[in-house]
Amino acid sequence: MDVKEETPLWMKVLAQQIIGTSTKNVNGWILKEDLLSKDWIKLSAETPLNRFEISDSTSCVAIKVIDKKTNKPFQIIFTDNPSEPIDSLFQTGDYNADGAPDFLETYKDGDKTYYDEYIFDKEKGIFVFDEKLSG
Repeated sequence: MDVKEETPLWMKVLAQQIIGTSTKNVNGWILKEDLLSKDWIKLSAETPLNRFEISDSTSCVAIKVIDKKTNKPFQIIFTDNPSEPIDSLFQTGDYNADGAPDFLETYKDGDKTYYDEYIFDKEKGIFVFDEKLSG
């Protein structure tokens, strides 16, 4: 699957669908949530406006950001976190000192510990991965 474009909840893809011995190109928008397991794990960490869930029970494949007021997801973030999701390693705070709540996900790969920080972008209204603050 080749992702051509992306919004907080949707992906525009070009994929090949194999039916029998035929191959057909599929081009269109797919709801990100439809690509994931229906088993979401609610996390205890939250911000005043959002709560978070992670998909899968063996590794964190995606993070769902849910608007607490509407109780609807407004963003799904795919991750490449290789470790088992642990609720205590998911934290919120203002990590770039701009007054907006952010979040970080800590994970282990062997003996090494890493963290991915996601900063709330006030202009876009979504969380974005911050490579400079992550490590």
